[in-house]
Amino acid sequence: MPRISKEYDVRRQEFLDTAQQLFFRHGYEQTSVNMILKKMGVAKGTFYHYFNSKEDLLNAITDRMVRQALDHLRPIVEDKHLGAIEKLNEYFAGSVDFKMMNKELIKSWLRVMYRDENIVLRHKVQVANIKIIVPELSKIITQGMEEGVFNVSHPVQTAEMILMLGNDIGDISANLLLELDETAGNFELIEERIDQYEDVIARILGAPKGTITFQERKELLKAFRDA
Repeated sequence: MPRISKEYDVRRQEFLDTAQQLFFRHGYEQTSVNMILKKMGVAKGTFYHYFNSKEDLLNAITDRMVRQALDHLRPIVEDKHLGAIEKLNEYFAGSVDFKMMNKELIKSWLRVMYRDENIVLRHKVQVANIKIIVPELSKIITQGMEEGVFNVSHPVQTAEMILMLGNDIGDISANLLLELDETAGNFELIEERIDQYEDVIARILGAPKGTITFQERKELLKAFRDA
């Protein structure tokens, strides 16, 4: 059977797609490079042509996820028909891909990302996310300043602060979600933190209470609870 040669980027994306699927299904630690190779039907040497290690592969997957977050935000920023508050709320609503993920997929990914051995990687993802998202988010804040709905002095630093707080809230919420089997009341604690984050963002932006809403995320949380 003739050997099939594929363009570099196409083959690399196949590795990312296959590995992400297996990580979600089995967990990062339980997924070996050999499992990925078997799923794809390629030799081990092919893997090391694209990645130095399994961790390098996971880094590439997380980098792609961060870029996808930017792909979600950029059309919102560029939409000339939306006001700043509408844009900010639409951004915080989250991507369609995330909202379509089922309960077990979300928990599988969280288990991978929130293992102690992945703390450095998780921090790397959060830092990369801030670096990529801040310039776009600051454009929304600047628009809000021009519209008179936000009252801040430094839009870039304000965007950084909002995202850093979001990382902290996300860390707390993720751990609460992962402990649901032991503590059913964690849903209420997560809802409280979402409410607090809404309020804090409004205060940081100098906007009226209730201006910022995470309603769709609350609905996602409810769906997660009822699943």
